[in-house]
Amino acid sequence: MKKQKGFTLIEILAAITLFIIIAVVIFVTINPFEQVRHAKDSAREQSAGILLDAISRYQVTREGNPKILDSTDSISCEEIVQGAPVFRADSLGSELSSWFLKHITQTDSQMYVGFSEGGKVKVCYQVESSTNKAKISDGGCSASSFFYMCLPR
Repeated sequence: MKKQKGFTLIEILAAITLFIIIAVVIFVTINPFEQVRHAKDSAREQSAGILLDAISRYQVTREGNPKILDSTDSISCEEIVQGAPVFRADSLGSELSSWFLKHITQTDSQMYVGFSEGGKVKVCYQVESSTNKAKISDGGCSASSFFYMCLPR
């Protein structure tokens, strides 16, 4: 009688099960959805910082606030985000590239700007990652089931 070479069905199923368990553990550990949300938050924070710098430069060179459609007259996070996101910021054309102006007025950017009478300015942006949501007590707020961070903190 010849002895057959190869794996038994039980061995193959055990290997597949082990592979699936390892894949699930790696997937849960890495959590790619949270990583994508965190990357979006980082991009929004960087854009908010660029916008804040441009507004500050405008205020210094022109001694006034730029005209930004849908900005609010408050620097309170809650009041700023109750307004609408930045829709137009053409007055910052000398401070920012046309590409960036289009970028920050897109729906996904969700940039909010508020000015106070003393010339102070705050730029708020929406955050989605759970790690950033946990940090909203450090310069942010929540409104309408969304979470926001503001610069400067």
